[in-house]
Amino acid sequence: MGQLDESVDVVITQESPSVAAENFGIQLIVGPNVLGTARTQTIASASAAAAALNGGVFAPEYLKALDAFSQPNPPAFVKLGQQAASNVTTINDNGGGMLGGSVSTVLTVNGVALAAVTTAWSASKLSTLTAHAAALRVALRTAIGGDTDSAVVYTDGSHTIVITPKGTNSCVVTSFTLIPLATDTCAITTIVSTNSET
Repeated sequence: MGQLDESVDVVITQESPSVAAENFGIQLIVGPNVLGTARTQTIASASAAAAALNGGVFAPEYLKALDAFSQPNPPAFVKLGQQAASNVTTINDNGGGMLGGSVSTVLTVNGVALAAVTTAWSASKLSTLTAHAAALRVALRTAIGGDTDSAVVYTDGSHTIVITPKGTNSCVVTSFTLIPLATDTCAITTIVSTNSET
């Protein structure tokens, strides 16, 4: 048998590796299931993505992150972007006063009407509407399922209950009813829904 170099001519030249095109891009995965209030989060693994998402490994954003980290040469990290609420609803109480009665709200979340949330009057309008906002928040988060970010806040100074559903979830106030005493002056003047960043 002859030598290898008698059959083929092999020339080996050592050169420095080169990059055909520089790419410093970071993959951004945007969706409504990102937990937390930051616009973006840095995620270094698929398991970290699952922990940062409403729905965990069942969230579609997780599947995108899993694809990214399953590559032969995975990135060091990706970014999860928060898709902002599709609507914000404000209820204005007109700044009036109430000494008794109750307040009741019906929400429609993602097209499904929820049971009315009713709060009986307590020591003051502030305590009653604060408690009512807290009850609405529980109902909203339960309807979305596993949500810990949707917010419902009553602010006495601006006389408003502001409802901010998480992500692209839709929340519409279909009715808001005050049942006051005859001498009370509190009344609902506005219910406004506005779009925010998507």
